[in-house]
Amino acid sequence: MKNIINVIAVTSRLFDMARVIDQNANQSHLYFSWCPMNAERSQLYYTCVFLHVSFQAVHNSVATSPRRDDTPCWLDAQMLSMLLSELQRCRREAAPFREARQPLDTAVYHCGLLMAQCPAALDRQLCQHHLEAIMAPLKEAAAQLSGSANRTIDSRASSPGQRLRNWLGW
Repeated sequence: MKNIINVIAVTSRLFDMARVIDQNANQSHLYFSWCPMNAERSQLYYTCVFLHVSFQAVHNSVATSPRRDDTPCWLDAQMLSMLLSELQRCRREAAPFREARQPLDTAVYHCGLLMAQCPAALDRQLCQHHLEAIMAPLKEAAAQLSGSANRTIDSRASSPGQRLRNWLGW
């Protein structure tokens, strides 16, 4: 658990540094050609990246736990609660960005499901499944906000059923 907290602390410091760099770039009107963002969009992007890395650290900690797969998963509910609060704040701030709202809604939903069963109501596999279901839409939201997401007609044409099958790995 100490490693997770260290990863989150380092990620948080990197997030703060990136935000300062981005604010300085926006103030001097220097924009990266690969990712033109205003300050609000940029901050939301970095928040999504921070949340993704934080949940990824939790996932890695669960995956490398020496406990057997059938033992209950004992995550730090207070830390998850903090991440859920940050995720909910991120979703509220994403209101002007239509492309990020749906992935963030999905991440908030799955994080709420995980919190409802945490700690000790899940085995490791189900805990990892919930964490993956949180990380995937966070990654998608960050990609949408960065402008690097594939916006072809094919990717927009996928139905909710197809997205569910992809999420389930079918």
